[in-house]
Amino acid sequence: MFQGAAERDEIAEAESPFDERRDAERYTITFKLSVFVDAPGGGGPVVSTASVSNISRLGALIETRQPLAPSQSVTVAIPTDQRPEDMRMPEAFVGGATVARVGRTGRGKYLAGLRFGELLTQNPEFTMYTEFLHSTALTNWLLTQ
Repeated sequence: MFQGAAERDEIAEAESPFDERRDAERYTITFKLSVFVDAPGGGGPVVSTASVSNISRLGALIETRQPLAPSQSVTVAIPTDQRPEDMRMPEAFVGGATVARVGRTGRGKYLAGLRFGELLTQNPEFTMYTEFLHSTALTNWLLTQ
């Protein structure tokens, strides 16, 4: 069960990438990113790999083995290895995010809805990269129809 915003059924994926209820269009595409969380007791950051279930220019839904809490601040590193070689981008976009909601998958993993911070949302290159991911997700969706 999600805490902080909505029941799991309420954030289920739309039937097509054209049905969107959020401030920014969110699209289904799967890749890995890194999440950095401050360790309890000040032992330095804990790095966890997470799977992205969907993403927009403002946030993402991730699945991770690291439990997170609503309102918790994290740092994410979003790799750009899915981009074409001629698309000039950094190897990863790194910036802050806030956990908007959390849940459990029932498979020993946790879900977290992240809201990206201004370092990412105000970055034109990051916006361009998420638009590229959107076109990739749309192409993948069309190929499965």
